[in-house]
Amino acid sequence: MKNKIFFTSLYLLMVSFLMMILLIFVQKNDIYSEFLIVQEKIDINGKLKKEIFILNENKINISSIEYFTINYQMGSQNFNSNYLEYKDGLIYLKNIDPNNIISFKDTIVFYGPKISLLNYLLSCLY
Repeated sequence: MKNKIFFTSLYLLMVSFLMMILLIFVQKNDIYSEFLIVQEKIDINGKLKKEIFILNENKINISSIEYFTINYQMGSQNFNSNYLEYKDGLIYLKNIDPNNIISFKDTIVFYGPKISLLNYLLSCLY
């Protein structure tokens, strides 16, 4: 009886140790998918100016975004986070051609940093 309890507890200890090792090495990536909107404005000189901003449901910290992908109707393109700008409570895209983007049809996917699954689960506790 004592041997059975000993081996069962040893087995549980080994399984829990292996689970901890697995949680340390498995990586998780934060991914957000949002819609793009092209807004047309007339500036002081009377020229038509197009700005691209993101209609997002989630609170996104742009400093934690490593790169993002714009999914056009005919393909996609990757950009680094230097093309993002936060102003007036919205996230704007700068230095990107707005003529290729169709509002509410083209999407953008943000990729955050990779963190271990153990750190993610521990951060969810508090």
